[in-house]
Amino acid sequence: MKTKLILKISITLTLIAFIFGSCTEDKKDNLYHVLIMEYAKDAPPIDEITNEVLHFKDIPSVIDVKIGLIKANKRNKLANFSHCIVMTFENEEGLEAYLIDPYHEKIYAKHKPFIVDIYTADFNPLTLKE
Repeated sequence: MKTKLILKISITLTLIAFIFGSCTEDKKDNLYHVLIMEYAKDAPPIDEITNEVLHFKDIPSVIDVKIGLIKANKRNKLANFSHCIVMTFENEEGLEAYLIDPYHEKIYAKHKPFIVDIYTADFNPLTLKE
């Protein structure tokens, strides 16, 4: 139980570090949607997954999409997690529109059998008060 809590805290901190280090949009009202996934060994090739995910940019409510493979090193405590996706939306409504978009539903249905585990996080960036 304690190990699972530590893992969740580590994942959350990793997500925050990744997002702030890689997002190109800097509007305080944007909503970021982060997915960290463990894919099964028989998952589609990374090029196929990447191409399908990057086409989420064609959905009108999506501002930006980044996808990458999680680097295996001593800082990353996400054993078996292989893929990370960071998406930018103008607001919560944009995320909701994306979730019911036919293309998203099609790709999710295709990939769901290969996703062993997934963590998601949605947040709006914080700003310094002056």
